[in-house]
Amino acid sequence: RVIRLTGPACALILGAAWLDRHGAVAPSFAVTLGDWSYSLYLTHILSLVLMGRLWTLAGLNDLPAPILIIALILFSLIVAGLTYYLIERPLIHVAKRARKRLFRDGGR
Repeated sequence: RVIRLTGPACALILGAAWLDRHGAVAPSFAVTLGDWSYSLYLTHILSLVLMGRLWTLAGLNDLPAPILIIALILFSLIVAGLTYYLIERPLIHVAKRARKRLFRDGGR
């Protein structure tokens, strides 16, 4: 699996880097997902465990795996988005204000 996926993953990253270097504009959904990425990194395990438990409690274990996978991904993204807008972004704003107060030149 690693051998099969390494080539396409490298090509995707190199292609994105090439496009960025040559002034291509990223689609807005990609920018949004990039903004959410740290929140996703921090919350995805909790989101997946919670969704798995809810899925089991609802008795939906006999549904096809692709449906479960799509639901898990969407739920993780929703939690990441909420975390970004409700926690991460306000904390970034507070940190920027504190930095400006601590450093007269704006922290540069």
